[in-house]
Amino acid sequence: MVRWRRRTVEPIDVLVVCTGNLCRSPLIETLLRSELPDLRIESRGTHAPVGEPWHPLALEVLAERGHVVTGQAQQLTARDVKAATLVLTAEGWHRAEVVRLDAAAEERVFTLLEAVRLLPDDRSGILPIDQLGRLLATQLSEQRSEYNDDIADPLSGPLGTFRECLQNINRAVLALARTAR
Repeated sequence: MVRWRRRTVEPIDVLVVCTGNLCRSPLIETLLRSELPDLRIESRGTHAPVGEPWHPLALEVLAERGHVVTGQAQQLTARDVKAATLVLTAEGWHRAEVVRLDAAAEERVFTLLEAVRLLPDDRSGILPIDQLGRLLATQLSEQRSEYNDDIADPLSGPLGTFRECLQNINRAVLALARTAR
């Protein structure tokens, strides 16, 4: 007799999402891991070319900052979303894709830039990642204005475009890391 067992999914503290999981989400993942080494941080793509190596220019700009990493594109799944405590995306439409996969994620998914914008000015102390997600959700519910919190995709640009993208991501990651653990 064959018995089916559910596979357990390891919790992900922060799941980072972009389109192909080739440029932006690997940049964000790498910088977040550097700043928050005690957290499990993973990245995925909404339309990932599964198994393709991370973009060489993304790896080059990370190496320029001392991060020698490699990785392969992985597809975002509902299982990943369910396992994540906090989901950070590169663009607003990625956030919509996350919620499409798991409607319960709506309260814990934000673009990276949105998350930083929503941090209260008077914040003090470090919050566990689940409390940070709740704080961001509360802040979002109190703000009704629309913002463009998208990180431009450097995919087809030259090295300078990747450097600029990394610089923008780095500022956001540092601001977020001052609040999270």
